[in-house]
Amino acid sequence: MDGRNILDILVETQKLNPGDVEKVKKEASLSGGSIIETLARLGFLTEEEAARALSKKYGIPYVNLDELEIDPSLSRFLPVDYVRKNLVVPIKRKGKRLSVAVVDPSIPLSLIHI
Repeated sequence: MDGRNILDILVETQKLNPGDVEKVKKEASLSGGSIIETLARLGFLTEEEAARALSKKYGIPYVNLDELEIDPSLSRFLPVDYVRKNLVVPIKRKGKRLSVAVVDPSIPLSLIHI
């Protein structure tokens, strides 16, 4: 996992300039929203750019579900209500290992109780 915060990563990758960082922090604080939500709302990032930045921060691969062919039989491994509640999608199985895509990688999978 990358120890830097998401704003530092976005400045490094030139998706955000240093002057915008304070604006984003202030707006997130005032609105009570997350930094990612604020970045998207203010038009600094697309959803995909935010997801790619988070994948870099947490050291997990970025997956675009629109580009994957997911085997529908994988759905039997996780109950639908669980998938909806935790925003996870089973995407691949190899032996006893089930790979899942997550919406928010900041939530440790150990807390999701797969």
